[in-house]
Amino acid sequence: ADLTISIGSLKRPLLESKNSAAVGRLRVIDIGLPLGISTESCSTLSALDPIKKPRNSRTEKRQQGRILIVGGSQSMPGAVIMNTAAALQAGGGLVTTCLPVSVRPRAAVTYPEAMWKGLPINHSGVILPPQNLSKLLNQKDVLLIGSGMGEKSSSTIKQFIKKFAGDLILDADALRPDSLKSVSKKSNCVLLPHAGEFLRLTGKKMSAEAGRAFALKTKTVIVLKGPITMITDGAHLIYVPLGGPILARGGSGDCLAGII
Repeated sequence: ADLTISIGSLKRPLLESKNSAAVGRLRVIDIGLPLGISTESCSTLSALDPIKKPRNSRTEKRQQGRILIVGGSQSMPGAVIMNTAAALQAGGGLVTTCLPVSVRPRAAVTYPEAMWKGLPINHSGVILPPQNLSKLLNQKDVLLIGSGMGEKSSSTIKQFIKKFAGDLILDADALRPDSLKSVSKKSNCVLLPHAGEFLRLTGKKMSAEAGRAFALKTKTVIVLKGPITMITDGAHLIYVPLGGPILARGGSGDCLAGII
């Protein structure tokens, strides 16, 4: 099939990899069945309803998310720009993005509503933390770090994570065991691995069971990226069958990170 429509609920055989070629794209139609509460569920488009509601008319930008994005490198400048574009489009109130100083002029023209901070780079083209790191991190609600930073960025990533007291989103090059060790137990933390990054993090093949076990062990929320995205905090697992070939392009993960 090119498209399979599962009515009422998501049927488990449709999730099995051995059946994927026969299923094609997968969509679930909620017809209001009283299925009760379960540790596993399926997300439909109605999950987006709460964020479609109008904002408080008296709000201002600092009450709609103070976001700090750190990413990019001399060889991969695009990822952090897509992070920023997605965060702005998703409704972030105040977005500050740190990236290589050489890229800053081009990025600032592209999205002038964000605040862009150029950071120095080392001989490998990897960004370095500023001397006033604590000041930069002050009064930020969430830190997204890792996209496009390169495999030699581990030291920079760990310094940012250790000094940040808010919520964390770790993507791409931040998805390494040593980076995860730097996360404070007080922080809410979201990990965004694809299959290769999950293997690097855990030493195991990506699956629903392995994802739940690792989320429970690390007290994080894990978004397992694939044709059918899986989200778990260890106790609950949500399947998101709304992807498909549209996700099979470079940059879709960077946009996802910015939205989250």
